[in-house]
Amino acid sequence: MTHIKHATPSGLYAITPESFGFNQLIEWAECLLAHRVQWFQYRRKQLSKQQMLDEAQILNQLITHHDGHLIINDHVDLATEINAHGVHLGASDLTLTELQERFPSHRLMVGASCYNSLELAVEAQHKGADYVAFGSVFASQTKPQAVLAPLHLFSESQTLLTIPTVAIGGINLDNASVILNTGVTAIAVVQALSNLTTLESTVQQFQQLIEARKQHEHA
Repeated sequence: MTHIKHATPSGLYAITPESFGFNQLIEWAECLLAHRVQWFQYRRKQLSKQQMLDEAQILNQLITHHDGHLIINDHVDLATEINAHGVHLGASDLTLTELQERFPSHRLMVGASCYNSLELAVEAQHKGADYVAFGSVFASQTKPQAVLAPLHLFSESQTLLTIPTVAIGGINLDNASVILNTGVTAIAVVQALSNLTTLESTVQQFQQLIEARKQHEHA
């Protein structure tokens, strides 16, 4: 593989809400950064390419200024243009093989969606993914039709994978501890972080749950 292995997601991995306007998006990112969130994914399916470029460029500058990392969902060309930290690929995006063929000199950290399949995860690791994501782990408002990924995938994956695992789908303050207890490396959250009024309190509580899990692991 020609890409450089960068740091990979850990802890709270925040995904951009689709419903926000640009100013709300910046307010959201600033609040999360202030509470030590370092991992962000830009996923805005309803905007034009130019709007995505404009938004992602400014968001990337803000996040990197605070020592965070921005990963672009799907759009490899956008990720390379703004010098994002990485790209995340799903089933309908480029395959990992196609990524290497079309962008042979890219320097992106690469994540891959593996849904509810350990087989896909092992294959993704073999083909150069830097992390894999399983989900939806719980019923999700963002993707209500998504297949559910059983929690045992995460414990089983630890014996089959050497790369980090990310859990996504329906994760909130009520169920985050359940998935953190599986040994997952990061939890990706969309809906539970999409209310600006309660965002500060919510992110503080997520960080407390993650820190408590770290302390338990090291006890």
